[in-house]
Formats: sequence, structure tokens, C-alpha cells
Amino acid sequence: MNAFPGMIDPYAPHDEADRWIVALARRTGFAVVTHETSAKAKRKPPRQYYIPDVCQALNVNCINLIDLMRNEKWSF
Repeated sequence: MNAFPGMIDPYAPHDEADRWIVALARRTGFAVVTHETSAKAKRKPPRQYYIPDVCQALNVNCINLIDLMRNEKWSF
């Protein structure tokens, strides 16, 4: 967490799972599926780091829901 200050809100009324999800994916080799976009893709982001930013820095595969559906060959 020291490497990615501001990833979580220390004043949030509940525990935020972002750090645990990224850590689990890093340990297991799984991908993180998120709807978040990186800070670089946002105009004036309120935070410096989002899940995709942390995943990229830690070499963790990060995809969105559409990519998951394509990878798993879901059809409807």
C-alpha cells in the first residue's frame, strides 16, 4: 500500500477490497476483472491509482467484463 498511496480511502465506512483482489490475483496468477479505468484514461482523476494502474505496475492481468466474456467464449 505504500507504493500506491490513495488507492483506498482511509476514511471509508467499510473495508475496500481492491487491495485484496489485486493481491489474490498476483499470488494465484488469476486475472482481475473490473469496470474501472486507469487514472491515465480519466480527466482529472480524484485518485492517482485505480485497479488497472496497480495491476499494470505489478504485472497482474487486468480485464473488463467484455474481455472476460470474449475470453470465455460466452454466447447469449
